[in-house]
Amino acid sequence: MNQANLDIHQTNGVSPPVCLRIVSDRLRLDTGDTNLPDWIEKEIRNRNLVTGNGEIVSFCGLMAKNETDVWMFVPRGIDNPTNPEEKVRLAALVTKSIECYARQSLTKVDANAADEDFQGSEQIVIIRELLEDFRINGLYVTSSRQSTVNQGKTDWKRTISRVIPFPNAKGAPIYPVLLGSRRNYCFNNIVTTIHASIIYRLDKMFGWWITGVATGSVASDLEESIGLIEQKDYCLAMLQKELAMVYSERNLRLLNNLVKYFKHSTAAAESTVVIGLRDFHWAWEHMLGEVLPFRSYLNQNFPLPVYRLKDGSNKIAANNSMRTDIILENSAASKAVVVDAKYYAATNISNSPGWSDLVKQFFYAKALKTIKPEYDIRNVFVFPGANGNITDISVRSRDGSISHDDVFSPIHCVYACPENLMTHFIQGTKYWELGHAVFGDNSVQL
Repeated sequence: MNQANLDIHQTNGVSPPVCLRIVSDRLRLDTGDTNLPDWIEKEIRNRNLVTGNGEIVSFCGLMAKNETDVWMFVPRGIDNPTNPEEKVRLAALVTKSIECYARQSLTKVDANAADEDFQGSEQIVIIRELLEDFRINGLYVTSSRQSTVNQGKTDWKRTISRVIPFPNAKGAPIYPVLLGSRRNYCFNNIVTTIHASIIYRLDKMFGWWITGVATGSVASDLEESIGLIEQKDYCLAMLQKELAMVYSERNLRLLNNLVKYFKHSTAAAESTVVIGLRDFHWAWEHMLGEVLPFRSYLNQNFPLPVYRLKDGSNKIAANNSMRTDIILENSAASKAVVVDAKYYAATNISNSPGWSDLVKQFFYAKALKTIKPEYDIRNVFVFPGANGNITDISVRSRDGSISHDDVFSPIHCVYACPENLMTHFIQGTKYWELGHAVFGDNSVQL
């Protein structure tokens, strides 16, 4: 096999360790001690990844300037690890959860989560698929069938029809020449070179994501053809030409992903890669809905507002119906929980949900009681964090002497570890421990 044009070299399976820095979502930019480089702050402001008068970062995901300088913004409620291996593990977990969220966003994620809030949603899927495909199948190759004589696999039909046999001593035919064929594999073509160059670059920047190791690599023996990927139009033309000549499912999928790579990437060696979510609240809500046990869809049964007109007729406003984040229903225990996924720090009163959030939650519990009067209805906020300072929120008289729990069902505050949540979300498993905390009764069989 001639691989001369691919600039292949051996590196003993070890890539330079990625310089991975972990910072938290909702980081303040105006304190002067963030240690963020200028190019990071520029990307944040240019992409409007801010909130709170433009001085608080609102972004979960990664930003990378080159192959070894990667900044990972992790969800709030996660302690920043100091161990390099733990940093890589956490960064890989966050990236995998964002990629999984991206895959599901086309069909499952609430329409309120606008596409523009997702930076590089298609790019992250393409990166994963290209690296996983290479790890399983290797480089793209072309093949051709070559006719042979006395070599390769014998084609008996062609041999019998074209070669005159001689009888042996017993009268059986002997063919002096055997016609056959063999398949030749060619690595020395432009599409393979394009594929190798892309995989090399992606592996340098994202090998840690696939392997979970800072020095991890899935393509340690490749090197890119310098300047090739920057010729975007030329590469796209070669890939489109090749697409017209292939039929196998793997090759079609691979070539289409390579085309998508160029369409969703600047392809420049020093370009900035930004992949993640502007507002992690939508992912927080979606992930909780996926991992909490006994999710029910009772929203469709909630009562609707009715407008009475002067002529005495009634108009039902279906578009203005109530809609909670998550409802859990344990019919065996006659229990239901109205869960509101809140991406607040919730360490004190000032960074916890305000009155408008409380009113909606109180009202949702009342509405659920109208359709499930026999149930014990529980109100719950779920915040990110391993531990929390607020246990519940209730309504009392101004002097605190009179409780109104019978009118306004108290809202219990539960804190969920974001790392555990993302792990269950990626694995597609239920977070039973959190389920017990939300129902508020470990004795209940969930």
